[in-house]
Amino acid sequence: MDNNLEERIEQLEKENELLRNWQQSTNQLISKMIDALNEQIKKQDYYEEKSLMLQYDMAVCKGRISSLPYDLTDPELKLAVCRPKVLSTNDTIECLVSEHKSMARFGDGEFGIISGVQRWRFQDANRSLGKRLREVLESGNGDFLVAINPDFYRNNIGRSDEDVMGIMAYMTDEVRKQHAELIDEDRIYADALCFRNAKTMEDFQNIKRLWDGRKCLFIEGENTGLGVGNDLFSNCKEIHRLICPSENAYDRYDEIFEKAKEFDKDALVLIALGPTATVLSFDLFREGFQAVDVGMLDMQYEAVTRNVNITDVQIEEKYCPTDIIYGDRTISPIDDADYLKQIWKRI
Repeated sequence: MDNNLEERIEQLEKENELLRNWQQSTNQLISKMIDALNEQIKKQDYYEEKSLMLQYDMAVCKGRISSLPYDLTDPELKLAVCRPKVLSTNDTIECLVSEHKSMARFGDGEFGIISGVQRWRFQDANRSLGKRLREVLESGNGDFLVAINPDFYRNNIGRSDEDVMGIMAYMTDEVRKQHAELIDEDRIYADALCFRNAKTMEDFQNIKRLWDGRKCLFIEGENTGLGVGNDLFSNCKEIHRLICPSENAYDRYDEIFEKAKEFDKDALVLIALGPTATVLSFDLFREGFQAVDVGMLDMQYEAVTRNVNITDVQIEEKYCPTDIIYGDRTISPIDDADYLKQIWKRI
């Protein structure tokens, strides 16, 4: 055998031995770290463990952010950046109050159903509903506001980790591409957060102008109870309620729509019925109603009056934000005399 070849083989064997030793020591170190972490978790309660994992997730997130300059300057990177035009919260509310426009709201749940994905437990990813949602999203009548969440398309500079973690978890590359295909950057959208952005009583006084002195029809799910137990709608002239299923309301859509059409067209229709509200507000608008998808407006009011986050609101007889995710709570029937008198029809 050639002497040079023998020397090369001997050198490679030594390098291989060094690599084996390095791998062994590295594996031992990782094993010790995992053991230490498991031991630490055993000593902590649920919330401390959750906090530990959150800190890890945030560290990973910050690491990815620090690599952005390198990612964005990669010549092979091709981005479909979606930058829609969205009215401010105040301008959106003013359009509803002063110009009597109708509105449908599109959030992650609605976009998910359009793409055939179920985001929340109260409505299945129904193909027919997805088709109707896309129709509403692409509608072009100036008196009908299509509202989207502007936070999905903004930069996160200066915002807290808590504010952006949920959005970043949802807005994956695949979801961004879906939105880019559905959003028309040449049109102006309304702000889907116009009610969620209400943080003070002054904000709500501005919103309450919408139904001030007006006859109203609330189309809501069982146990939604818009305004029950609070004074959010105390300035309505009249309140009438069409009670619908709390979950998978779209399965009964034709019945809901036909009943709603029987009501007075001069009434303001406020709808809290998940993704079904998005389609219903559009169809009622075409029938001559002013119809507004209000989403979780009532829960936001409860949160502000209680000085808590909306996800911390717990009311025994109302469908609350945590029920959307977990849904393992028994909700008591609403036993309020005024509420029961206001029920006009029940599906």
